[in-house]
Parts: sequence; structure tokens; C-alpha cells
Amino acid sequence: VPFRFELLGNALIMGGSKGAVQIKRFTVDGIAGWFGWLGFHLFRLTGFRDRVVTALDWAIGHVYDPDTSLVGSE
Repeated sequence: VPFRFELLGNALIMGGSKGAVQIKRFTVDGIAGWFGWLGFHLFRLTGFRDRVVTALDWAIGHVYDPDTSLVGSE
């Protein structure tokens, strides 16, 4: 089967709870775009455990200093 690339859309995060998601002609920005970016990337992870650990790490990193949110470092 030959490789076929299919663009799912575009997503970006700008920091400060701002982002943008574009799927075909549908675009969302601001905090809704930020949540869209988070959801898109969580959806693309394989395994329930990976999704939960990543979501918790992001939540902790959003509340506290990013250096304190590193799970399993050192």
C-alpha cells in the first residue's frame, strides 16, 4: 500500500492559554483554540495511561512552575 499523507488540520499554541485550531474551513482561536490544541494532541496519543499522565502533567505545569511538573525526571 503506497503512503498517502492526509492533513488533519493545523494547530498552534501561543502561551498564556491562547491557541488556534483549523480543521478544513473551521477555525477556533483564543482559549477555545488552546483547549482544541490540547484535545487534539491528547487524542493523538496512544493508550489511556499516556493520555491521563500527559493531561495531569499539563495541568500541574499550568498551575505551577513548569520545572515542578516534570514527571519522572532525574
